[in-house]
Amino acid sequence: MASYTAIPDADIDADSPLTTTLGTLLRDNPIAITEGAAGAPNIVAAAIATDAVEEAKIKNGAVTEGKLATNSVTNTKIGNFAVDTAELATGAVETDKINALAVTAAKLGPLAVETAKIDNLAVTEGKISGGAVTAVKLGSQSVETTKIKLLNVTAALLATDAVETTKIKDGNVTRDKLAIGVAKVIFSDITEVGNVGAGEDDLMSFTMAANQMAGSGYSLRITAFFKGNGADNVTLKFHFGGTSANIRTGAPFSNTNFYLRVVVDIVRVAASAQRFAILAHTSSGPTYGGTTSGEAHSGTIVVKFTGTNTTDASNDAVTQQYMKVEHIPS
Repeated sequence: MASYTAIPDADIDADSPLTTTLGTLLRDNPIAITEGAAGAPNIVAAAIATDAVEEAKIKNGAVTEGKLATNSVTNTKIGNFAVDTAELATGAVETDKINALAVTAAKLGPLAVETAKIDNLAVTEGKISGGAVTAVKLGSQSVETTKIKLLNVTAALLATDAVETTKIKDGNVTRDKLAIGVAKVIFSDITEVGNVGAGEDDLMSFTMAANQMAGSGYSLRITAFFKGNGADNVTLKFHFGGTSANIRTGAPFSNTNFYLRVVVDIVRVAASAQRFAILAHTSSGPTYGGTTSGEAHSGTIVVKFTGTNTTDASNDAVTQQYMKVEHIPS
């Protein structure tokens, strides 16, 4: 590396000789300037031609913050992914700097999305993560009818006493919707069924659910219509589980529609005890009967009528035309 030595003015005046010492300095000093030797003058910016300093001429790590002119770093000078969080000033990222769909869930801080940040109608189903909208996230009266997807209000979402009379559409409370403690018809049938041949045959039948009569004082009323063929003797029985009672024996039934009307009232008096009364109406007047039973309410109970042709094996000696079972709470 060449050394730099300043040349005194006296060595280069008009009368000074050209010595070997002066010649050496004239040779070495320009070299020393380019090499940045101690004491050598620096090369100033004005001496560098435009585009003269190429990438290969710049030492790695040599361009520090102080070397950059104001506004000198343009978009094309920044490498992909080079600007991380620490490089951004507060408030630097404005709306027009963010690509569409670039703000993912991971980019949002806790409670970052306030009401004022959400456009009206902007929150669609696909934008909400499963379970993300909890009760505390909803403002008062914010969920209107049009915001609820069809068939999405299940029983678990309704508060106690939430469904008032005016909220129920006319004709939409069916028998099965009534609770056990509500008076209601729990069975009804008008499909005629008669005895078949000889022997005792089931007519209309209903299987009562366990604990339908939930407590003492709960009762059932069974109403039934019957007719016969007008010729054969019959036996008509009522069955409540394993307990049965004769309603009519012997004489034929008239073949007139609704010749016989039977009403049976059953009341629960204990977990496995009932009393029931039977009233049968015919054209000749009413007849009465009754008994007790010991059916357990913890299981299902079959309620039915049976008919038997006691004359021969003819069908339809007795035909049941109607049966209705009403449940009456205490």
